[in-house]
Amino acid sequence: AWQRFLDTGPVALLPLSNGMCSIVWSADTALAEELLALGDDEFMARLSTATEHRLGAVTSTSERAGFPLNWHLVRHWLCGRVLFIGDAAHGVHPLAGQGVNLGFGDVALLSALHAPGDPIGDALRLRRFERQRKAEAATAMHLFTALKLFYGQTNPLLCRVRDLGMGMVERNAAIKRQVIRAAMQNMA
Repeated sequence: AWQRFLDTGPVALLPLSNGMCSIVWSADTALAEELLALGDDEFMARLSTATEHRLGAVTSTSERAGFPLNWHLVRHWLCGRVLFIGDAAHGVHPLAGQGVNLGFGDVALLSALHAPGDPIGDALRLRRFERQRKAEAATAMHLFTALKLFYGQTNPLLCRVRDLGMGMVERNAAIKRQVIRAAMQNMA
C-alpha cells in the first residue's frame, strides 16, 4: 500500500490480489465534487499527478463514487444489552487505515475480557471495556484530527517543517518502528 498526504486530504493506492489496486482519495468537499464531475481522461491525469506517477500514468479506472466522511464517537457504548463497537462506536478520518485498526482493537479487548464460562454480557466487564476503548478512541480521534490539520497546512514554512520531520521518520528505521508500533497499538 502507498499513501500520500495532500493539503486537501490523503490519496492511497491499496493493492488487490489480481494485480490491480483500489484507490481511496479522501478530499475536501469542493475538490471531491470537482473530481467526481471530471471526464475520465482528466480524472486519470489528476490521479496520476496526485499519486506522483507511482504506478506510471493511470490508463483506466472503474466507476467513481463519493460519499461524505463523518467523524463520530458515541456517548454510551453500552446501552442495556447492546454494545457498540467498531464503526458503530467511532468513525475517524481515513488516515492510514487507522479506523479499521480501532475496530480490531475493540474486538481484541472484548475477546481478552471474556473469560471462558463467564456470561458474555457481564456488565462489569463490558463497562470496563467501554471506559478503556472510549478513551483510546477519543485520543485517536484527536490525533487524527491534528494530523489532518497538520497536512492541510499551506504555509510554506510549516509545510517544510512537516516534510523534514516526516522525511526524518522515513529515513530512520528506529523512529519508523516506534511510529508503526504506536499505530498498531490500536489493534492489540
